[in-house]
Amino acid sequence: AALGLAIAGATGHPWMGLPIHAKFKTLVIQAENGPYRLKEELTDITETIDEDLDDWLRITPPPTYGLAFTELGFRLAIKELIENWEPSLIIIDPWNRATQGDKQADAQASLEGLFACLPDDHTKKPAVLIVHHLRKKSSDHQKKSGRDLLHELAGTYQIGSSARCVFALEPASKDTEDSRVVLTCCKNNDGVEGAPSAWYRKNGLFGACEDFDWEAFHAGNLKPQGITVEAVRNALKSGGWMRKAQAVKRLTGQGVCGRSTAYEVMQRFADKIEEDSSGKLRWKDS
Repeated sequence: AALGLAIAGATGHPWMGLPIHAKFKTLVIQAENGPYRLKEELTDITETIDEDLDDWLRITPPPTYGLAFTELGFRLAIKELIENWEPSLIIIDPWNRATQGDKQADAQASLEGLFACLPDDHTKKPAVLIVHHLRKKSSDHQKKSGRDLLHELAGTYQIGSSARCVFALEPASKDTEDSRVVLTCCKNNDGVEGAPSAWYRKNGLFGACEDFDWEAFHAGNLKPQGITVEAVRNALKSGGWMRKAQAVKRLTGQGVCGRSTAYEVMQRFADKIEEDSSGKLRWKDS
């Protein structure tokens, strides 16, 4: 979702249903993904959006010792990078690699170190997005919604209280093959939070889930979405002739199924899929 925001800044397209009012450059300071994983994700994304991101996006490799904002040398290197490239948005991913513990003093020290990296000129200060985790839920955990999700942030309350705006992104159900997620704005100091929205998780991009059962979700008994012929048809029909790997990407990207069941799904609907002599597939017109 954070990478999706960076892409929205580069393209000007909406992010998770929210409008982008001006294009902007994004610097991602991250300790999650190595070069191979980043290459896989960005190759898939750039093929989907067909747009060059080089002038709009920078992503750091994972630092050897994590996101050490409390260390002077690390801060100076980040400050120089920010001043030279002048991004409008900085993404910190994940926050637990930037702190030494869960106490308030740990979070405060890391936040002060992060802010020290920003330009002194307030007109050039970028926005900062921190990717943080929610608390691990037990089986008897009472489901929270709306503003109550703000209290579900892991560790100290310091991050939630410091942020101007907080979004919570949750899986729609416990099923690992269910690609639906729910986005809730649980804090917005500069406006209204608005209604939550449901999406199909993709590779840095998301598709709207229009027929989401909100009553069942809030009750905590939402059932995983069944794989229907309409869902498979919608995913494959517009792709024309494609390799099996491309068909798998379309099925997973549009939230029809997980990668582990995509080939089984194509086999299940084999009578509606034709294959040419080169091994390419397409959905039959009839």
